[in-house]
Amino acid sequence: MNYQQGDDDVAKLSRACPICKIGKDKHNDDQEWILNRLKKHASNENAWALVQLADLASDDGKFSLSLELNDRAAALGHPESYYNMGVLYENGSGVKRSWKRAVEWYKRAIRSEGGHENAKIAFHLLKKKIIRMQRKRP
Repeated sequence: MNYQQGDDDVAKLSRACPICKIGKDKHNDDQEWILNRLKKHASNENAWALVQLADLASDDGKFSLSLELNDRAAALGHPESYYNMGVLYENGSGVKRSWKRAVEWYKRAIRSEGGHENAKIAFHLLKKKIIRMQRKRP
């Protein structure tokens, strides 16, 4: 795959960049320093950094930004971004709700190398929801 994996816990707790492993100055705030490093890597189209920034944007309720960042990571082939796009479309976060598009993104994540376990679960739950809604219609 053409993306770089990382560890969320490492990104939050480490004194080194989770992507390039460069150490930080002990006088800098850990979170601010890591955020700046992630932004630098994202500007170089590092898919893992884009996904991490997208997650932070979602946590802050900035769903349009999360959508944009995940879309960029998806173009680079990052499976986590496929799953995240599915979640955004399923919930209508930063985009018009579309269960059809959510299913497409979940399938893409499932078909990715190793398959995405959360996407498998989300896909099946959404399919059940869609079937229930269809049965309720006269």
